[in-house]
Amino acid sequence: MTSNALKVFISDLHGELDVFDFLADRQFGILHLLIRQQFSPELNETLCAAIEASAIRLCRAANASQAQLDRTSAVSKEILFTALFLMVVQQKAEDESLTIAIRRWGWLSTVHRALSGDAQLSCTPFSQLVEMLAQNIRTLSAQDFFALVQAFAKALFKKLSPELNIVGDIYDRGQDAFAIMERLRGLPNVAIQWGNHDVVWMGAASGNLACITVAVRICLRYGTLDMLHRDYGINLSRLERFAAKAYGDDDCAQFTPKGDLNAEEKLRIARMHKAISIIQFKLEGKLIARRPEYTMADRLLLDKINIANSTVTVGDAVHPLLDSNFPTLDVEQPYRLSEDERKVAEDLKQQFLASAKLTQHMDILFHRGGMQKKTGDWLLYHACVPVDEQGEFQPFALAPETTRGQSLFNFCELEMRRGYLNRMVINDRNESDIAWFLWCGPHSPLFGKARMTTFERYFVADKQTHKEGKNEYYNLRSNPEFLARVATELKCSSDQVRIVNGHVPVKYQSGERPVQANGKLFSIDGGFSMPYRSATGLAGFVLLEALGQIVLYRVIPNDKRYALEVEYQQILKPKAASVPAA
Repeated sequence: MTSNALKVFISDLHGELDVFDFLADRQFGILHLLIRQQFSPELNETLCAAIEASAIRLCRAANASQAQLDRTSAVSKEILFTALFLMVVQQKAEDESLTIAIRRWGWLSTVHRALSGDAQLSCTPFSQLVEMLAQNIRTLSAQDFFALVQAFAKALFKKLSPELNIVGDIYDRGQDAFAIMERLRGLPNVAIQWGNHDVVWMGAASGNLACITVAVRICLRYGTLDMLHRDYGINLSRLERFAAKAYGDDDCAQFTPKGDLNAEEKLRIARMHKAISIIQFKLEGKLIARRPEYTMADRLLLDKINIANSTVTVGDAVHPLLDSNFPTLDVEQPYRLSEDERKVAEDLKQQFLASAKLTQHMDILFHRGGMQKKTGDWLLYHACVPVDEQGEFQPFALAPETTRGQSLFNFCELEMRRGYLNRMVINDRNESDIAWFLWCGPHSPLFGKARMTTFERYFVADKQTHKEGKNEYYNLRSNPEFLARVATELKCSSDQVRIVNGHVPVKYQSGERPVQANGKLFSIDGGFSMPYRSATGLAGFVLLEALGQIVLYRVIPNDKRYALEVEYQQILKPKAASVPAA
């Protein structure tokens, strides 16, 4: 990935394609910013919006016609033509088809040269140049006009193509993570900082059974089975047969999937959902046993179930179970898979390893992604740099040597890559276990909480048991001095460094704000994911460094689709040129 003066940061897409496409059509807000920077207040917001909408249609709709353009835009031909042309000149946009188009008309070439600084023509008054454009536009046929403005729009979009940074969680509950990954394949300049939902899929593609069951469970819970079956070719028929056999007399009420389904479909999926959940808890128990360094013994809950009393002990308290039907649970060996469960897990593993499309998408996450990134004065990581209650970087005994801060990030990334590269190798090193730790491990840098309470949310009514406990990082990150320590630990020495996080939705409606520590930290999970919008009141954030500014936009849902509103704006001072040593 090459460095780019135009930088865009988004996070926590969670499989929501509609917002992603809305932003991509606008070069992630850069076109919106450019039009208003160049033409306000001379043109009102209605005209600016019309120019923006027309430019998007011209660039994106290869089969658009002049008639379609006229029907969808209130902007006049003269204003649209002039605005696009002026932006092309100002941005020094170049394109072969644009060059040919400009040379075809002498008057257009003359204006282009004058506005571009031609010494012989630069003395021509600007108003005269604009009038020359307006007069000649009226002589163009509809076909020629359309061809010209489309050439302008495409050259402009090409020039405004940004460095796109996704600060984690392309995957999760939304149904379109596959489609988003397909979009990213076609973009030239993309970097991804892994989120904990991403590493679940990366671990699953590495053959890790715990990650595979988590990925399947989430798809069943949120009704995104098309992505598994249609997109990635993962067939759940063996799981379905097993679920019907083992849970055929169970309504599996605690496992009713989200979404608008008929009663029969809900019951079918609920049984599969419960079946894979129990398999997940068993496989996680095995992983915790072989990885004592993860310090996750508190997540071993199957052995705390008292079937006779329909209770489970969580911590020091005994709680009634919301569901006490466990036909495959052996009280003597609660983490042992039944033979049918083992076959289901192995079948899923072979399918995940064999999925060519999944491998293609995971290759993108590995090749273009990592635990963190430094770009310009920006430091990007998904969730946190774990610290203890005193604010000291938290030590982890994951490797032969204790890791913390930067060494923790380095170790986790290296293990992730080893697990994927060795996914077809049979050994006892279980390198892909790190993906599961990053997903839900205590104070993992991609999770940032003390525990993931999946079992309790299914089986225990007491909401006190559902609490997961955020890392102290989140209490400290509004302090500029703390952030300076974090930046130094992650090898960023610039006094101007700004940190970008995602992961934790900004509860905007409750008064939370995304910009903290005097503009040193940007928390940009703003609610791409539909279920979070009731808390955020938004459909996301998009952060830009472009055109000499830092701009943070709120993405606002409205009756038309979405709109961009400025949350934060800062004009950047030009950096002093470095003086070569004598």
